[in-house]
Amino acid sequence: MKTATVTTWVPSTRATSTYLIRAYFIYGDCDGENSLPEFNLYIGATRWETLSLPNATFSSYEETIFVATMNFISICLVNTGSGIPFISGLELRPLSNSMYGAANESQSLLTWGTFDIGRSIYKVNIRYPEDPFDLIWQPTEDASWISFGASQNVTIKDKAIEPPTTVMMTTVRPANNSDALYLNWTTRDFSAQFHVYMHFAELELLGPNMKREFAICCGNNSCYSSPIRPEYFVTTTIQTPQPLSGQQNYTCSFTKTPNSNLPPILNTIEMFTILQLPETPTREEDGMNLSSAGLKGKIDASLANLKSIQSFDPVNLVDNLKEIQTEKRT
Repeated sequence: MKTATVTTWVPSTRATSTYLIRAYFIYGDCDGENSLPEFNLYIGATRWETLSLPNATFSSYEETIFVATMNFISICLVNTGSGIPFISGLELRPLSNSMYGAANESQSLLTWGTFDIGRSIYKVNIRYPEDPFDLIWQPTEDASWISFGASQNVTIKDKAIEPPTTVMMTTVRPANNSDALYLNWTTRDFSAQFHVYMHFAELELLGPNMKREFAICCGNNSCYSSPIRPEYFVTTTIQTPQPLSGQQNYTCSFTKTPNSNLPPILNTIEMFTILQLPETPTREEDGMNLSSAGLKGKIDASLANLKSIQSFDPVNLVDNLKEIQTEKRT
C-alpha cells in the first residue's frame, strides 16, 4: 500500500471555516509485523509531519488549526518504504472563525503546546467539557516559579481567543520575587516559525498603592511596544507581532517596569509552529468535465494508477478514453 486517505466532510455554508484537527497514533503491532513503521502524514497536498514512534505501546497525537476552503478535508498517510502507515483516530472540532487569526488559507498552525501554567503536573489535562472547543491544556510547573490561584471564574475580554476559565484560574510569578519571569523552550528545527499566544488575568485584589505592570519580549528582541497591566479576573491576550524563527533556544521574558511594585505573572500560553500551505486544493468546480464529449458513466478505477498527467489534444484525449471504455466492455 502506497497511500491511504481519510476524507472528512465538513458541513458548512461559510466561505471558510476554522477547525481543530487531531490525529491519534498507537502502533500496537496492528499489522502483525512487529516492526515500527515510519511514514508521512499529509493534510491535502502538504506534508504535515513524519510519524516515527519510539515503541509499540507509545500513544501520540498530531494537532493542527486549519482553515477549510471547501466542504471536505483530506488527511493522507504516505508510505515511505519503512512500514505500512496507520492511524488510530481522527477528531475534527469546529472553532469560532474569530479564533486564531494567524491561521488562514495560506498557512495552518501546528500545535507545539497549550500549557496550563502553574497547575500541578500531577493534575489531569484540561479539555472538554471545561474547554468547549476540546483543546488539550497540559499542566506545567517550573522550579523558578511560584504558583497561586483563585476560585472565582475569569471572564473573557477578547472573543477572538477563548482560553477556558479553568486554566486562567492559576498563575505564576518569579520564585524569588525578582523583576523578571522567564519561559524557555528548545527546538531542533532552526527553520521552524513560532506563533505564541499569552494569556493574563489578575487574581489578586490590588490595594490603592499596588501596581502590576510588566514588559514582554520573546525571541531575538521581539518586544511589545506597551507594558501589560492584567485586569482583575478578566483575560487579556497578547500574541507575537511576527513569527519567531532562526533560533534553537527561545525565551519569553516578562519584566517588571519601574512603575510597578509587583512582579509579573503568566496564566497560560499557547505555542504553534506555522505550516505553509503552498498547494491550493482543487475546487469542485475546477475538476475535469468531459460531459460535452458525450462520455457517460463512472471513471474507470484503473485511471488511479496513472503516474503523471500530460497535456493532450482534447479530441485525441476523448477518443482515447472512448477506446478504453470499448476495450473494458469487450
